[in-house]
Amino acid sequence: MAVVGTVGLVATLAAIPGAYGWLHDQARDLVGEDPLVAEGRANPAVITAVYWATDDIVTGSTTRDVLEAIKSGGAQMGTSGHTVALNSNRAGRIDVVRITAVVERRERPLAGTAFLADPQGGDSDALLVRVPLDAGGDEIPARVQRGGGQPRPYGADGRIRYVEQGKAEHMIVQASTETCHCTWRLRIDYTYRGQHGTVTVPPRDRPAFETTAWGRHAVQYDAWGAGVGQLTRTDCARHPGECRTSPDR
Repeated sequence: MAVVGTVGLVATLAAIPGAYGWLHDQARDLVGEDPLVAEGRANPAVITAVYWATDDIVTGSTTRDVLEAIKSGGAQMGTSGHTVALNSNRAGRIDVVRITAVVERRERPLAGTAFLADPQGGDSDALLVRVPLDAGGDEIPARVQRGGGQPRPYGADGRIRYVEQGKAEHMIVQASTETCHCTWRLRIDYTYRGQHGTVTVPPRDRPAFETTAWGRHAVQYDAWGAGVGQLTRTDCARHPGECRTSPDR
């Protein structure tokens, strides 16, 4: 009788509009599947300039060789670009209620080799989320800029993002610092059917995001004014006046 009753209940619920999604979600809740899944990666392409630094002294003659060597042990400099994709495992809507940058380490800026490729056009103002790493503290509310206005903490204007099944929510993240080599992650708080949840990007079992401040370097490679695929190399210890310590030329 219990089996018949259960089958009857399921059949009855399935006939109610929206009930199938509720049953589907309940089943996923029972097996412990996370409602929200996030993927994130460093993506310098969302920043029109390419500025990188490492503590190593890099030697190379082509843009590709130098940049790959710096990327392998370095970080984006000044402002870093990242992309995050949120995907729902539930039929019901998931509201993203808070986005927070959690800083894991603050160290001196990387000072070995710098790679500079100034902006060649484009519009970086279209970035959705900004993380001011120098705002203080280990937990920094992410800012959102809308319609050319000043960046404000996400959700401060009452507007939030939501994620629906089958449609990824993409975010472009821009982090900046003038003081540190920071490693950090995003903590995304969400609600689903009245329940609160949290997802971390990148997850704890993967390397954190990194951003390093501008500063003085031992060596500078500059792609500005050099031939295609070529670089101008400057020994900053011998010619400090020819090396830059900020994005301004």
